[in-house]
Amino acid sequence: MKLDISKIISDALINRSAKNATGIQASEGLFRTYKILAMINGLNLRVPRSERLFLKTAIGYYNRVLKASREHRFIAAYSLGCPAEILYAMDIVPFQLEATGWLLSMLLGETGQLLIGAAEAGVAPEVCSVHRLMAGSFVKRMLPRPGAVLWTNVPCENSAKSGALLAKLNSCPGFFLDHPYENTPEAQDYLVSEYHRLICFLEEASGHYLNQARLVEAVAQSNRQIVLGREISQLRRRVPSPFPSFTFLKVLLTNLLFAGQVEGTAWLEALYGELIEKTKRGQGALFQERFRLINLNLPPLYFIGPLEKIFQEYRATEVVNPFFLEWRGGELDPRQPLSSLAKKSLMNPLMRVYDLNSQQMLDDFKQVINDYKVNGAVNYAHIGCSSFGGISRLVRDTMKDSGVPILDLPCDITDPTVASPEEMQEQLVRFFEQLEDS
Repeated sequence: MKLDISKIISDALINRSAKNATGIQASEGLFRTYKILAMINGLNLRVPRSERLFLKTAIGYYNRVLKASREHRFIAAYSLGCPAEILYAMDIVPFQLEATGWLLSMLLGETGQLLIGAAEAGVAPEVCSVHRLMAGSFVKRMLPRPGAVLWTNVPCENSAKSGALLAKLNSCPGFFLDHPYENTPEAQDYLVSEYHRLICFLEEASGHYLNQARLVEAVAQSNRQIVLGREISQLRRRVPSPFPSFTFLKVLLTNLLFAGQVEGTAWLEALYGELIEKTKRGQGALFQERFRLINLNLPPLYFIGPLEKIFQEYRATEVVNPFFLEWRGGELDPRQPLSSLAKKSLMNPLMRVYDLNSQQMLDDFKQVINDYKVNGAVNYAHIGCSSFGGISRLVRDTMKDSGVPILDLPCDITDPTVASPEEMQEQLVRFFEQLEDS
């Protein structure tokens, strides 16, 4: 295996950033770390253009947050299910809570401090670690203070409860957006009414007003991003798949951080172009792809490096992420921006968790298994997640009925004390050996 000098250097620099992050805002540490990675990747000719572009876009995102904090501009912290397009259209600087918590944990090694901070705020250890990271970030004053906190009831009850605490910790107003679960015309209309309430709240809290032209453009960009996401998913059906397994995390972050923004569209277009070139050459993400897997949850973010190595060793590729990348059918109409944003939110892949017609969802899974030629499944069984836990039995039975071996890997997305890397590696190796014998 070739030695990746740039990765060794970047790891050392990230560790140095983490050690120096105590006296600065960790968001500034994130910004510096991304700049370091971008500089290193600029010197490494093997790094694809899309990777460089993603880092540049992430640098711009956190630079805007830091600049806004220094200039005392209005910042809104928002959780999953809140439309970033509205914030951009109101010239409000957004930062996404869940994703920022993940990145603080993964890039700066601050998980322990953040979880301690959450405990100091009275958050029980049984609560999802992602939400404990969010609370700990503000308790430890590791993020800029927002002017408002926005949250919803999706994807879980942790989301519904944690927003009020975050607003209290920041001594700022908060807004709960009541998000329906079922994708019906009535639900879309209700969500539009919630968006109107959100806009009124933000106008009063920030003194900023909605720019309709900006909102129309943001919705047009979001529609393009969804189309690109679907086209990328189609390319993953190829054998071999040209898509590296864990690049899906960057695509997911694009929807969270850069929804409706030109920069997010540009990076997806760059990624799509590279995948097209690979397919023309018959080139896969791995040499001699062997196992094609379906991924049923977010992997432990602190375990990504070892995961990639194990997947490479056994020539396994994740080819489909039904709860994160597989957008349901439908187009957005920029001429009706709020209705389109409601439609987008309800057809988000995450909403499959709440599908009241579970049989249709399970039938879709059977079709996915066939379309993507899946021969194995990995369920990263995040112990703090009640949403995925509620449907995991149904999905597991569907996998087994379709003859697809499934690994339930007990873990935590961000807390490494729940399951050690050694334990997870041992279970993965046994699973791949099972696949080899089948």
